[in-house]
Amino acid sequence: MKKLYDALSEYAESDVYPFHMPGHKRNLEICRMGEPYRMDITEIDGFDNLHDAKGILKNAMDTASHMYDAQETFFLVNGSSSGILSAVLACTKEGDEILIARNCHKSAYHALYLGNLIPHYLYPEEKNGISMEISPEDVEAALKQYPKVRAVVIVSPTYEGIVSDIQRIAKLAHKYGCPLIVDEAHGAHFGFAKGFPETAVRLGADLVIQSVHKTLPSFTQTALLHIGKQEQNSWIDRERLCRFLSIFQTSSPSYLLMAGIEKSLELVEKEGKFLFPQLLEKIGIFRQRTKNLKYLSIPEFAHADPSKLVIFPDRNSGKNGHWLYRELLDRYHLQMEMESMEYVLAMTSIADTKEGFERLAEALEEIDQTLETEKENLKETKEREKKEREGNEKKKDSGSVFDRMQEMKKLTAVVTIRQALDSQKKSCPLKEAEGLISADYIYLYPPGIPLIVPGEQFTKELIFILEKERKAGLEVKGVSEKEMVFVI
Repeated sequence: MKKLYDALSEYAESDVYPFHMPGHKRNLEICRMGEPYRMDITEIDGFDNLHDAKGILKNAMDTASHMYDAQETFFLVNGSSSGILSAVLACTKEGDEILIARNCHKSAYHALYLGNLIPHYLYPEEKNGISMEISPEDVEAALKQYPKVRAVVIVSPTYEGIVSDIQRIAKLAHKYGCPLIVDEAHGAHFGFAKGFPETAVRLGADLVIQSVHKTLPSFTQTALLHIGKQEQNSWIDRERLCRFLSIFQTSSPSYLLMAGIEKSLELVEKEGKFLFPQLLEKIGIFRQRTKNLKYLSIPEFAHADPSKLVIFPDRNSGKNGHWLYRELLDRYHLQMEMESMEYVLAMTSIADTKEGFERLAEALEEIDQTLETEKENLKETKEREKKEREGNEKKKDSGSVFDRMQEMKKLTAVVTIRQALDSQKKSCPLKEAEGLISADYIYLYPPGIPLIVPGEQFTKELIFILEKERKAGLEVKGVSEKEMVFVI
């Protein structure tokens, strides 16, 4: 079997272009870090201690804080997950109620488990399989309905780049006496150039977590946690926050990772005013070139990060996101960030090259032309399927995943996440799980957003979606190869 290092070396030397994180895109012209083994150290004299920073690391974090206009910034070397866990648990106590967006990353659900918290969910609207922004009106309605809520947690931008109205949501959270925690993992590049959204740090959020490695040229698992400047942060207990950071972060933090954060931000500070406009120019040229595709579309959303490219095959083409993902990788050696039933996601950053965008545009043009030549065959297939549906009433129950997700009702939580995960569980065929209580998370990874959370009941609609996703070739975590799930 191939060794990991050999596989990495082989991939590095291949012609596969990375439209995925990390944001450095293996671009050695923009990322300069020397030889790792010569610089890999531990906490020795002159290099400070991340868990009690007073020297060189404190200066680096103070510089980051100044760049984002934060009250204080912490380096994270265990990814945004460690920051989300620390933020949620620092703002709550055992058994508290919390208002949380249903499309949050699984790390937020791990915090619910650890704190035995009672969640009240905010459900974003779904469009074409994409979670849109969180409505401020929904936030206020929920805070009125659940006066014991102690914190509000949302993700903005989403994996696909959708941005919520943080300023309004922050004011509402503060109005009802709650801190606002924003998972801005995909927005470390926000606020540095015109054309990109503003960072939640400057819009009133109290704790903001960003993955530097996702959209900036830093190493994987590097992130930041910011404390906002507003006066309301009297309810952010810094000592408690630091305690949880010391729990969820390694006691032997990598100085290479921390130096990577510093170098990445230094690049933004010195060259961002050129690099970000250049990225927008490349994206603009790409969009102009691909705007007339017939069977593929790359929509622009009203409130979104322009660096995320969401590519949809036409639903009438007979193709789905999994097919497009494999086509781009296998035929054109373009590695996308993620696939879903409806679309694929390409992540771009200031490290992307002009040649990379040209390769993607050319590939999409060729794929679009291929679909054009298949048009008549597809039409014949559709006509045949239509006749079959008309002759069989049962076919009414087999609509697309998108259609069924639109109909899918909110899942009912019967027990808490902790109760479900700590209960004696048993294995059950997915097709027989309707009405039973899940004892596990089920999700696509990426992005790691649970479709069902431990303690919630399986519904007919959810089972339909999970079966369709598996048949389409998507990797559904929490469902075994034999179509089994865990229930209590």
